[in-house]
Amino acid sequence: MPLAALDAKLDELAEKSVYVNPDTQQNYSLNAGFCGASSTPTTAEIRSGDDVGYVAAQRICQDVCGSKTAHLCTSNELVRYLATGGTLPTSHDYLWYATGVGWTFTRGDGTKEDAHSCRGYTSASGQEGAAVWGTKLVRPTWSNCSASRPIACCEE
Repeated sequence: MPLAALDAKLDELAEKSVYVNPDTQQNYSLNAGFCGASSTPTTAEIRSGDDVGYVAAQRICQDVCGSKTAHLCTSNELVRYLATGGTLPTSHDYLWYATGVGWTFTRGDGTKEDAHSCRGYTSASGQEGAAVWGTKLVRPTWSNCSASRPIACCEE
């Protein structure tokens, strides 16, 4: 790579807000927005090679967005993207995204159910749930962990 191109890349990286995990040295972009969705839907037991859960989702998103700091979107990143005029692809009705929030709700038949990001996206249980972003509804809603959905990926 020519020196001028390397300098330009260093300047670009210096402008990004990035969290670096001190234990793993893995990067996570801050102030991110939607950059794509995984092409292959998955249950909420997200896997990539030997990785599962949030780490697997980050690996998938790094491939989707072509960046080592890409990751599973959070709700504030999706809202930021939409509030600034972005639109989500509507080829799938719902996308997995991270909330970090758990709640209990009552089904129509009176049974209670927990929704908690499918145990950190490590479970495809039909008895658990997580939030999904409705691409046509343009709002969050709930999904069973066994449903197959693409992953919403974000990057700065």
